[in-house]
Amino acid sequence: AEMITTALQATIMRKTVTIDFFNLMQGATLLKTSEFGQEIINNMGVVTADFQLKQSSSL
Repeated sequence: AEMITTALQATIMRKTVTIDFFNLMQGATLLKTSEFGQEIINNMGVVTADFQLKQSSSL
């Protein structure tokens, strides 16, 4: 659940959003809902890789 939440936050922070957020942000990229979902999935991979890097660095 934490990975999904973090990936969602990363997607919004990167300003790749659906119309509801797009109307509230300057410089955002408008995505269809399916594209937004795919961006969240893509960012889950980044979050996982970042977590693994942090874990290996602390050993």
